Amino acid sequence: RCTGRVRWFENFLSFDFQAGIVVAAEFEEVLVAAWTQAQSTTIEAKVSEREERIYNNWKKLLKRVMLRIQLQQRYSS
Repeated sequence: RCTGRVRWFENFLSFDFQAGIVVAAEFEEVLVAAWTQAQSTTIEAKVSEREERIYNNWKKLLKRVMLRIQLQQRYSS
C-alpha cells in the first residue's frame, strides 16, 4: 500500500508533508522499475517530438528556397 500524504508534527502543530510517497519495502523494486520505464518513455517521446520538429523545419525551409528559385526564374529579366 502507498500513501500520498504524511502528517508532520512540530510544536503541537500538524503540517501536510508531500515531498514524496511512502512505499512498503517489498514494493520498492516494482516502483523503481515503473518509474524508470516512465522516465524512458517520456524521454523517447521528447526525442521523437524534437526529431519531428526538425524534419518539419527543414521541409519548410526547402519549400521556401524552391519557391524563391522559381520566382527568381519566372520574374528575372
